[in-house]
Amino acid sequence: MYEPIKIENRRLEIVEVDKKITIEEINKFKIDINEEIPLPEIILSVCDPNGQNKRMVMTRQNISCITAQAKVGKSFLTKLIISACLQKQTFQNRLHSEMPDGKDKILYIDTEQSKFHVQLGLKQIRSLVPNFENESHRIDVYQFDAVSTSTRYEFVKELIYSKKYSLVILDGISDLSIDTNDLKLADKLVTDLRIWATECDLHIINIIHLNPGDLSHKMKGHLGTKLADKSETVLGISIDKDNPANRIVQSLASRNRKADPFVFEITEEGNPNIVDCEFDMVYNSRPVTKSETLKRKAVEILSEAFLNSESIGIGYTELVDRLKRAYLKINTETIGDGLIKKFIVEQKELSKIELNVTSNKYIQC
Repeated sequence: MYEPIKIENRRLEIVEVDKKITIEEINKFKIDINEEIPLPEIILSVCDPNGQNKRMVMTRQNISCITAQAKVGKSFLTKLIISACLQKQTFQNRLHSEMPDGKDKILYIDTEQSKFHVQLGLKQIRSLVPNFENESHRIDVYQFDAVSTSTRYEFVKELIYSKKYSLVILDGISDLSIDTNDLKLADKLVTDLRIWATECDLHIINIIHLNPGDLSHKMKGHLGTKLADKSETVLGISIDKDNPANRIVQSLASRNRKADPFVFEITEEGNPNIVDCEFDMVYNSRPVTKSETLKRKAVEILSEAFLNSESIGIGYTELVDRLKRAYLKINTETIGDGLIKKFIVEQKELSKIELNVTSNKYIQC
């Protein structure tokens, strides 16, 4: 019995090779219900707001993803995770690393930023970890933005197999493929990631963009789809619309019990810092719609729209315009006439506003 397998040469061209498949080889992957398989070693857990009830999110021999729109905070979350793994134990009350001594080496590879900015990120990590000087030997950092895709791929593979790493971060996994929308290349790259993680007994975090403007948390191209299917955990980052300075981190998908979301801010010094704050669980692995935001913030929006006009009232056309501007001020995004007109009808039915038939103007109740 022969089965064609795919391999990739230096030019990333796909060629066919025949390899004989034996039943002995297949049986290596057979699952025995009576075999005692230990729980995989935990690389990173997320605690509840009290620093308790750890939920494992990253384990050995697995891969995971961190995703968000461009410039939202993927690299900042990466710095927090690296800092937690360098410090060990509980970091900033929410992240907990459990890598044992001797099995705690980290490889961080950046494929997007310049040498200056990668070093700047490393300096930020140093400022986050009090005992960094004693732990810095445990992290190797490389920057591969100005090399060809095929060379970058070979560099990454060689590094992963070169030392006994426990955690590998690929900040820019898309740069290991010449086409993120090529299904065959995506399948090969993600399969390679799984092989590397298994054979080297480590965890690989892949940083990848969301599709631009996509509201369904779909990661970039066929590569993103394959990564979502194969990842132990997918962590998403979004901007807190109630406080744009904050970034909300949530588990979009997990093979384990989902960890509680948490929030971090970017300090004046440019460092990420996990903050203790409450936020609505409406984020629930999907974006908040504008209709939901209108309902949640109806009191604020109406108060802003009727400011200085509570007694004299507002005509319909002006009310629509004021409500649109109030929504923009409170939520930092625009909204269309259709949703605002529907909002006016709903607020009339709830007796929050009413129309004065004499003046033909709306007043706030």
